[in-house]
Amino acid sequence: MPRVPLALARKSLPTRDAQAAVLLMDTTLVLQFTDRGLSRMKASVRDSAPVDVGQRLLARMVGSALGELFDHGIAYNLRALRSARVEGHRLVLEDLAGKRVFDHVEINGRDVMDDFSPADASRFAAAVNRALHR
Repeated sequence: MPRVPLALARKSLPTRDAQAAVLLMDTTLVLQFTDRGLSRMKASVRDSAPVDVGQRLLARMVGSALGELFDHGIAYNLRALRSARVEGHRLVLEDLAGKRVFDHVEINGRDVMDDFSPADASRFAAAVNRALHR
């Protein structure tokens, strides 16, 4: 799904480095790059471009394609979610079968679900649980 502006979310939870965020929408949770994270990813590709003109052109084309690819979020339907809780810095979203949602998603070598402020993650988990029981 296309990325969602953070302001449209009922509640949002950015990672500690603000590269990604989990958004609570009316019927879904969305995991996506933030504007900052997407810009950083594009800059990283651009800045690592080779000196050779042909290779630099190819690197820019790849960077543009990656930018389009990552300008989307991963949506998860709230009806399929059992609960949300926090374990340290980790936000744990558990589906109806007891499996963790968005587990092992990495950005820049970091597990996204293990990269939140504990206080912010607790507030977000509480908001998700309220949404599940309304």
